[in-house]
Formats: sequence, C-alpha cells, structure tokens
Amino acid sequence: MRPAGGPMMAAPDVQPLDPLMQLARMAGPETAGELFRQLAADLETTRAGLAQAAAAGDLVALGRHAHVLMALAGTAGDGALRDLAQGLSAGAQAGPRAAGPVAPEADLARFWPRRKAALRA
Repeated sequence: MRPAGGPMMAAPDVQPLDPLMQLARMAGPETAGELFRQLAADLETTRAGLAQAAAAGDLVALGRHAHVLMALAGTAGDGALRDLAQGLSAGAQAGPRAAGPVAPEADLARFWPRRKAALRA
C-alpha cells in the first residue's frame, strides 16, 4: 500500500518471509526438498573444507571456503553465519600474522546444528 505521495509500505498484517522460505516458495513444492538437501550438502562440504584448511594453515583455501560460505549463508538469509564467514575471509586475506589462530570449527559449531536441523525439517 502506498500513502498519498509517500513510499510503498507493506500492509501491517503481512510479515516478511524468511529468505530461505521465499526461495522454497519460488522453487515450488517438488523442488524445495531437493533445494534444501543440496544446500545442506553444500554447507557440510564447506564446513569440512574450512576445517581442513584451518588444520593445514592454508589461508588461501580458508579464504576460498569462507567465500563459498558467505554465498550459501546469503542464499539462506542467515546474516549471522554470513558475518562469521566474512570474518574468516577477512582474516585469511589479512595473512598469518593478522589472522591469528584460525579455528572455524569452533565458530561453526555454534551455528551448524541448528541450521542443519532447519534444512532437514
């Protein structure tokens, strides 16, 4: 609805949809399940890649996996996970002295179980 001469506004009783639910709605019921399964698989692959890169001290691979995580989190509308990924990416780009100890596994452990459960629901 648009007030006379004013900006477009949402009706007061309409709640914005979660970005992941919007994506599922656009995909349709037949495709939404596969979309969620693929997103969960991609997140798991990325989590494992981050852990492996951190264990090896490979900042290039860490930055690459963090960038993928930013994209996945953005697709899912998960701002907190996206912020975590941006921090990992920035640390990887800054180099070993600035990055300090890299422990994405500990950071991701706070996020992963809840998101994994949400994608499988």
